Amino acid sequence: MNHNDRVQHVIARTAHKRKRYILYHMQQAQRVFYNHALKWAITLANQEGLPLLVFFGLDPQFPDGNIRHFTFMIEGLFEV
Repeated sequence: MNHNDRVQHVIARTAHKRKRYILYHMQQAQRVFYNHALKWAITLANQEGLPLLVFFGLDPQFPDGNIRHFTFMIEGLFEV
């Protein structure tokens, strides 16, 4: 079940006619379960018949970031 009230369209424009993939920019919630944004991206990719690409940028300048925190995030990404 998708929660449409959780979806926010940031850029209001039509998609390119020759779409090759759906891009999901993962910023948080590096998990498979209870990840509404990832589920929405999967649903959209399936509707369009396109592959889903997931991007996550690890920023070493993250405030208060440390090796323990980054390790936890990367371990979550492996699961995804």
